[in-house]
Amino acid sequence: MHYSEKYLEGQVQAFFLRIAGFVVKIVCEPTEQVFFKHKLIEAIQQIWGRGGFLKKASKAWDFEIRFVSQAKRMRIIQKDKGKNHYYLTFQRDFASRRVIAFYHTSLLSFQMLLREIAAFLLLKDGFLLHASSCQDGKGNLKIFLAPSGGGKTTIANLISKTKTCMKFSDDILLIRKVKGEWFFFGPPFVEKGMLPTKRKAKDVEIFFIKKSKKPSKKKLDRNDKILRFMLKQIWVRKEKLEKQTLTNVMTFVAENEFYQLGSTLDSKQMRKVLYED
Repeated sequence: MHYSEKYLEGQVQAFFLRIAGFVVKIVCEPTEQVFFKHKLIEAIQQIWGRGGFLKKASKAWDFEIRFVSQAKRMRIIQKDKGKNHYYLTFQRDFASRRVIAFYHTSLLSFQMLLREIAAFLLLKDGFLLHASSCQDGKGNLKIFLAPSGGGKTTIANLISKTKTCMKFSDDILLIRKVKGEWFFFGPPFVEKGMLPTKRKAKDVEIFFIKKSKKPSKKKLDRNDKILRFMLKQIWVRKEKLEKQTLTNVMTFVAENEFYQLGSTLDSKQMRKVLYED
């Protein structure tokens, strides 16, 4: 949708992102920086509108991001005896579930903020997991876990090359327990070349990737080892894992089954192991 410069300068625009059952309100206040406001609104509509995250106005929301003109709020932070300079991008108040942002904020910084907000909102009943995944036509989700460079993206790309299966996530998966059941949500962030698409799954199989010469699938029974590995794959807001997130992950491990997947680059054999066993 195109807006005139006069309209953009004087009007307040609000957008509502629906993320894993939560609503994030984005408010764009009046500003003389019309060009940057236009580019922000254009990005919001192109990325999240096309992906199905934008919803109609809501009277209630779980978090608010308010973009304001930075004329009176701009700050430059100096570090390392003035050698490094940083422009103030956000003013956070997570206790009040609110962030003040500025129109000079980059799209990358904005997405990093959304990831931080998602982790905060999921603190009570879920978590963010580093994982690649694919979903078939019946809605079944295959989740692939591995350390960085361990092949999770490779296997997801391999499996999703057919019409019967599509990529669900490339790097981050949102997991949440709702009314006693675990649900899995595609990330509301741009991942590499993958635009966000609003997807949800319930039926899953979770695989730890191990590169092998022969495809194989083996059920894992040691919950202690599974938990240790899972904790290394959790995305955290702070430098250390929060206690509630730890509790959520422990519950998740106890209530789900995990498999070790011997993976190769033979897509036909891998699909057979994953979908025909």
